Amino acid sequence: MPAPLFIGDEVDAAAWRLTGVRVRDVGPGEVTRAVEEALAGDWELVLLSASRAGELTPELMERFSASVRPLTLVVPDATGRWHPPDLERLVRSRLGMVS
Repeated sequence: MPAPLFIGDEVDAAAWRLTGVRVRDVGPGEVTRAVEEALAGDWELVLLSASRAGELTPELMERFSASVRPLTLVVPDATGRWHPPDLERLVRSRLGMVS
C-alpha cells in the first residue's frame, strides 16, 4: 500500500513527513488545487489539516469528505487552533438527538 498523502501547512507537513507520510505543503489559497489533484490521483488515504480544510468551499469539502477513494480525514493542526468538526455531535443534531 502506498504511503498516505498529507495536505497542510509547512509546520504540520514537517511533522507528518517524519512519520513516513508523503506531504504536500500548501500555502493559503493553494489548498483547492491540492485537494482537486488528490481526488484525481491514485491515493488510498489523504489527510488534510483542519486549518486548510477551513479554506475549502462547502461544495468541495463535501465532495472531498464524501469520496470513497481516496479515503479522506481532516486532522487537527499542530497549533491546536483548528479542530475537525465533531461529527458525532453533528449527526446527533441532524437526527434531533440533542444531548
